[in-house]
Amino acid sequence: MTTPTILPAGYAGDSTDFNKVKRDTFGAVRQVSGAVTVPNSTAVGAFVGLVPFQKGARFIINDKSVHITDIDAGTDSTVNLGIVYDDNTTFTNDVDAFVSASTAGQAGGFLAIDEVEGLTLVTEGNGWLALENEANITEAEGTVTFTVGVVYD
Repeated sequence: MTTPTILPAGYAGDSTDFNKVKRDTFGAVRQVSGAVTVPNSTAVGAFVGLVPFQKGARFIINDKSVHITDIDAGTDSTVNLGIVYDDNTTFTNDVDAFVSASTAGQAGGFLAIDEVEGLTLVTEGNGWLALENEANITEAEGTVTFTVGVVYD
């Protein structure tokens, strides 16, 4: 099971989170916005949960959908944006489906979409749209702010 260690307020980090999903089964886009605080000294490989999803989700994300403040005192921090599954034994996580090795956290900025997998990705099970702290323990507290679209059809 891949559960993000850092979550938005109101989430428990267990299966009850998937009951809070904004879902319209007729294909309408539901906007999900929020912010998550990333603590100082967040470990390499830690996941920051942004949006929980159920099977069949597609995400609408662009280069102004996710912003991260400066979490790095130097220039060696990178982050990924992708999906992690609650059952990552049956389903394969794609931690960089949308963004791979972004340096936006080094000085603060928007994550630039650089991966195509996320454009056609339809989730196979329950999980989270998540930011992964890919390289370097965070050296400052930061905030991830996001607005993404989620579609189920």
